[in-house]
Amino acid sequence: MSEAPPAAATDRPAAAIRSGASRAAAVGSLGLFGTVMMCLSGRWDAVAAITIIPLWVWSFFGLAAATGGLLACRTRSAALAALLWGGTLLAGPDEWRGLWRSWFSNPPPLLPQRPAVHRAQTLRVITLNCRRSNIASAREAAAWNPDVILLQEMRGYATRDVNALARELWGPESSTVASFDTAILAHGHLRPHPSNRANRRLQEFVQATLTRPDGSQIEVASVHLQGHVTSLKLWDPETWRAHARKQRRHRLYMEEIIAPSLQSGQPRPRLIGGDFNSPAGNRTFAALQPSFADAFATAGTGWGNTFRNDWPLLRIDQIWATHDLQPTAARTIKTAYSDHRMVVVDYTLPAAP
Repeated sequence: MSEAPPAAATDRPAAAIRSGASRAAAVGSLGLFGTVMMCLSGRWDAVAAITIIPLWVWSFFGLAAATGGLLACRTRSAALAALLWGGTLLAGPDEWRGLWRSWFSNPPPLLPQRPAVHRAQTLRVITLNCRRSNIASAREAAAWNPDVILLQEMRGYATRDVNALARELWGPESSTVASFDTAILAHGHLRPHPSNRANRRLQEFVQATLTRPDGSQIEVASVHLQGHVTSLKLWDPETWRAHARKQRRHRLYMEEIIAPSLQSGQPRPRLIGGDFNSPAGNRTFAALQPSFADAFATAGTGWGNTFRNDWPLLRIDQIWATHDLQPTAARTIKTAYSDHRMVVVDYTLPAAP
């Protein structure tokens, strides 16, 4: 009668398999970490298919792989991968800024109703993509009692409705300007910028000088960078090429057209907002830095992503301003008539000279 093999001998193949699986999962997780961090550090056009995906999504994938490796066998490489991804998930994503600010600070409330003293001391700016010129969507923004509304996807045939909405808000002190599918509504007088007349059919932004009722002036622009890519088939080379083309086009439009136009003219506070079709941190915004600051990154509270409205995964709707306009509060608001959330920002106005 033969003797049964020792238990330790029968466990060796299984242990070797678990250890191999753990190391493979750790290598995959670490490789993903290095790739994502390298792409995010440069955000080159060629890797836009990677950087369009939120960091917290990549963190979940990487942490899941590392956790699977740890469950198979507690190797050092799997533990390192879990530690790296866990730290990245806690501290890295842009989305956490507003949440941390809501939970651990005491931000001032941002409410639709504004007392008279608040109106006198602040400038409230709202940006919203109205989805196919839906004036009901624009009225949602108007309900927040703004001083400036920046609209996108508000085509020329809706001009009459836009003008009527401005008059309802501010009466004879109202003003509007529009170009292609962008518009600005404001309390005060808007003087269109000369650049609005160039290539009007292809214009992706509208700019004007706002003279407020108190006589102060602010340069204002509403932007809607056209074209977006939704495919995430990373195994398809055409997906990579499409994302790269889109990011390059948006980046160059900002660098060569919008930024020079916005920074021209007399020195005065300047702000730009709209649907950039680019997520927070994208190279598209490099042309605005360091002169301009992202309001939500500075003072935003809550979940800042704006697209899509029901499941906001990307913060493509933003408001930026020069540093003489200091944001005191910023929120994103779910809408009823748009596929985007609106962004509402309160700015402290610079002291009168």
